[in-house]
Amino acid sequence: MSNRHPKGDSSRMSAIVTKPSAETGIVPSLGKLTARLLRMVEEMRAQTGREPGADRFRGLYVSDADVLRYLNSPSNGTAVTDPEPLAEGASFAALGKRCKLSRFELDVLLVALAPDIEPQYERIYAYLQDDVSCKRPGIDLILNLLCRSRADKMAKRRVFSAGYPLVRHGLIRLSGDEWVPLPRRQVCIANRAATFLMGETSLDSRLARFATLMDAATVAERLAGQPADAGLADLARTAGNGTSPLLVYFRGADEEAKRTSAAALARELHSALLMADVGRASRQAGDFAEWLHDLAREAAFQNAVLYLEGLDSIADETARESVLHALPEDGRLTIVSGTREWRSGAARIDGVITVPFETPDWQERRRVW
Repeated sequence: MSNRHPKGDSSRMSAIVTKPSAETGIVPSLGKLTARLLRMVEEMRAQTGREPGADRFRGLYVSDADVLRYLNSPSNGTAVTDPEPLAEGASFAALGKRCKLSRFELDVLLVALAPDIEPQYERIYAYLQDDVSCKRPGIDLILNLLCRSRADKMAKRRVFSAGYPLVRHGLIRLSGDEWVPLPRRQVCIANRAATFLMGETSLDSRLARFATLMDAATVAERLAGQPADAGLADLARTAGNGTSPLLVYFRGADEEAKRTSAAALARELHSALLMADVGRASRQAGDFAEWLHDLAREAAFQNAVLYLEGLDSIADETARESVLHALPEDGRLTIVSGTREWRSGAARIDGVITVPFETPDWQERRRVW
C-alpha cells in the first residue's frame, strides 16, 4: 500500500496554493494547518527513523519497533492547554458565534474543509493515515493533529457525537456505519458549511424555491420607524442569551401585518429575516424533513429570525409534525403563522406564545386606507 502513498518530500506541503479570498480568513488558516501537518510528518519521520514513503510495505505489517514505539509514546499525560488555534477570520468567527462552536470545533471544520479547497490535502491525509483510500481526515488523525495528549484526545472526541453542534447542525458528516469505531470514521464537511466559510451568504437554490432571505441591513432600512411589540422583543432578547428556543404563533388572516411584525422583531434583534412557505415546500421539496433541517441550519448561519407560513395548508399530520420537530434550537426565535388555533399534536411543544392578529372592521380598514 505504501508505494502508492503521496510522495515523501514534505517540503512540497508549503507550496499548497488556495483560491478563496483573504477576507474569509481561510488562506492564513490553511497556512497554519499546513505548518501543523508538516510538523506531524516530521515527527513521524523522527519516530520511525525512515524517510516518508521509503518503506514500500508500510501499512501491510506491524513490526516489533512499531509496537514498542507506540507503547513508549509520551502522549499519555493529562490534558494541557490547547495548541494555537488554526481557524481564523470573519467567516469562522461568524459561524462560531451563530452555531455556538468552540475554538476546537472551528479547527475541526478547517481540517475537514481543506480537501474541498485544495485536493493535495487528500494526499497528505492519506499518507498520515497510512491508507490511500482515506482521503478525508479520520477522527483519530484530527485528534492527533489538534490535541496535545491522550487525555486531551479523550476529552475532545465527544464533539463528534450527535448531541454536539458539529453533528446536530449538520456541519459535518461521518463516513462509515455506526458499528465502525469512532476514531476510524472519516469526517466530511457539509457542502453548505463549506460554501459559507468561503464567503457565500446567499440561499442555495433548493431553499430559495420556497424561502426568502432579508438581511439585517435591509430589515433595518425597510422597517425604520415601524415599532415592534416591546414585550415580544424583550422575550426574544432574553431567549437569545440562553439555550432554549422561543416559539411565537401569529394567528390571524392579515398576512401582511404578520410579516411586518416579524420583520420589526428581527430589526429589534439586529437579525436577518428568513421567510419560508412550508406548505408549498411540503408538497414540492422532495425530502421535506431534510429540507426543513437545512432551513433551520440556514437560520443559524444567517443569524436570522425564522418565519414559517403555510402550516395550515399541510394536510398530512406527519409532515406537519416534522415542521415542529425541525425548529431551530439554541435560543433562536421562530415565528409560525397560521389562521387556526395553535395545536402541536404529537410534538407536544410547550410554552408557545400566541399573538392574535384580528381582522380589522370596516371603519379601521377605511382609516388605514
